[in-house]
Amino acid sequence: MSSTAANVVLVHGGFVDGSGWQPVYDLLKQDGYRVSIVQNPTLTLDGDAEPPG
Repeated sequence: MSSTAANVVLVHGGFVDGSGWQPVYDLLKQDGYRVSIVQNPTLTLDGDAEPPG
């Protein structure tokens, strides 16, 4: 059985926002993928580095 991913989720790194993914988003959309960009809050370095919990 063969399966192909059709959905892509892009998540930004610390102290930047999701807009950095725009060129990648555009390319993936052109190739027919469903793409989402997640905008996580980046309030503090400690908060970004803290494990979920």
